[in-house]
Amino acid sequence: MISRPDGISKTVPRRYKCGGTVGIGGPATANELFMSKDELIIQLVKVALGILIGGYFLWWSLEVLKWLPPPH
Repeated sequence: MISRPDGISKTVPRRYKCGGTVGIGGPATANELFMSKDELIIQLVKVALGILIGGYFLWWSLEVLKWLPPPH
């Protein structure tokens, strides 16, 4: 809950930011700005999988182009 200057309390939506929640409009703490070791490993695995899948798709696309008949 955040209290506004006029005394009305308002629930502010939270958003995910590098392993923690950061209130919209408020400063983040150091724990909310840095990833944990496990989160970093997960992100690196995601990047590696993306590169592998992208490389396979590129290789497959080039192989498919070899199968096409030459233009007249």
